[in-house]
Amino acid sequence: MWVSIYEWEKTVTGWAWIEVTANKVINLLLREENNLIKIDGNNEVYTDLQLEDGLATTDTLPVGVTTWRVLEADGWIKSWTMLCFKTTSWDYVTWIYGDDGKLYIDNWTGTFKQIYLKAEVDALFTQLRSEISAVGFSGEYSDLLHKPTLWTAAALDIGSEPWNIPVIKGNWRLDPAIVPNVTSHTFVVDDVEDLVTLSQAAQWDMAIVTNASATYILSADPYSVAANWILLPTPTSDVTSVNWQRWDVSLTTNDVPEYNNKLYVSSLEKGTWNAKLWANDVATVAISGSYNDLNNKPDITENIYVTQTGYNNLPSSKESDWNSYFIYE
Repeated sequence: MWVSIYEWEKTVTGWAWIEVTANKVINLLLREENNLIKIDGNNEVYTDLQLEDGLATTDTLPVGVTTWRVLEADGWIKSWTMLCFKTTSWDYVTWIYGDDGKLYIDNWTGTFKQIYLKAEVDALFTQLRSEISAVGFSGEYSDLLHKPTLWTAAALDIGSEPWNIPVIKGNWRLDPAIVPNVTSHTFVVDDVEDLVTLSQAAQWDMAIVTNASATYILSADPYSVAANWILLPTPTSDVTSVNWQRWDVSLTTNDVPEYNNKLYVSSLEKGTWNAKLWANDVATVAISGSYNDLNNKPDITENIYVTQTGYNNLPSSKESDWNSYFIYE
């Protein structure tokens, strides 16, 4: 019995994972997502989870769990053991246990970050706590270093702005921003050259120069600049006479014309006025000049330092109790 076979006829059929094409080509059916089955140089199909040497961070890794020995020279953060978890959607998590004994992770960001173990974190917190001063934990004023002395200017807000407490400068003046300079001091020196030695002088102070019979005013600070001392002008016209007398003049009541008999009093009137101006008509303090002889003396003034809230809580008598209240924040 003879059989005729034509080249266009199939003589074989496929089965599970085997396909025979119309051109009699036999194919091995693989999933599209497959990346585990490979073909070697002899066209042999094999499955091997081992990776090539010199694996770099840019190389494609198989889907699934992959482990390999990697090198820092190939672009990895550290040399040693790599463990990669990858899905068919190509999202991945890669771990490296480095030769420095530390763990690193790339959670699909392309950058490795070090993972700190609990013992390492505890050690960092212990070190941090040792570097923070005691006041950082207690919050207590007593734990501060270099504390200012209380009730001194160093402990308060010093300045010339509202709610600041100003200090007196070296010339015993307040800042001109608070109280502008006015003529308040007059100095006496022998010669003009001595003006620049008046260290306590401030703008608008005056100085009498005895040897020059002249008076100078300090037009601007500082005192040590001679040009800042300006000579005050004096009248250019001399007095020619006093009560029609010239040169050294000595006047008596006879030289003063009397008008309407009102300029002089008799001895009796003088005695009467003397009696009225004595202890009969004036308070004791007018004669003694003593604070102790005053009536209704005010309470002794005190300097009290309070916060704004403390001041607001004081009774209304604070406005008339003669005390000085200094408010600080």
